[in-house]
Amino acid sequence: MIRPLLDTEYVIIKQLFLSLFYSTDEFRRVWDSRFKEASLGIFQGGGLIGFALVRGHKLEYICIDEHHQNNGWGSVLLQSVLSICPNLYLIPVENPAVCRWYEKQGFHLENSEARRYVRHTHHLRHV
Repeated sequence: MIRPLLDTEYVIIKQLFLSLFYSTDEFRRVWDSRFKEASLGIFQGGGLIGFALVRGHKLEYICIDEHHQNNGWGSVLLQSVLSICPNLYLIPVENPAVCRWYEKQGFHLENSEARRYVRHTHHLRHV
């Protein structure tokens, strides 16, 4: 089941975050200012297996528990986020495999210096 994250789930979200990321310096700030309708959790058997945090139009974090990775859950979660907030940008970790995964999901590199990836559902006309 995929649904918006509840404020009361902060502790379990942070636990999963800590199992996958090194630093929590930004986590609380992102959590407190998240776009609640587009920040989703994916649950299986009553337990959290992944989440995505969106702030404004930026996908700040998306992660899947390591025991559930490589089963398509990340793609399902990201597509659910994109159905709510289709025009997102992100700055991925410096991992070529992760960058390729985002490209497979429809993102493209907009700014190579800033490593900013974007996904737009509309095309702009050049005048």
